[in-house]
Amino acid sequence: MKFLWLVAALFVTSAHAYTGQELRGDCQAADSMYTGEKSSDPFQAIRSARCIAYVAGFADSYGVSDYLAEQVGVKLNAFCLPKDADLSQRLIKEVIRG
Repeated sequence: MKFLWLVAALFVTSAHAYTGQELRGDCQAADSMYTGEKSSDPFQAIRSARCIAYVAGFADSYGVSDYLAEQVGVKLNAFCLPKDADLSQRLIKEVIRG
């Protein structure tokens, strides 16, 4: 019976996509954090973390797909991710510029 309630709850709840406007706003909050601007709003920290996690996930998934493509002899050649320590910060700036 609990399983049926869980399935019903999954169908009733709506999916929420992460829009480009939300991503840009979150990345602006993260950029402010990287530049040292302080905020007493805890929501800004959550927004920053959401952006940083999103761009880190993008970079990881791109790296894995590039590696797997090379294993089967396919070159993606979409772009090269820099191997810098500040990759997240650079990706955040590109989202904002975007």
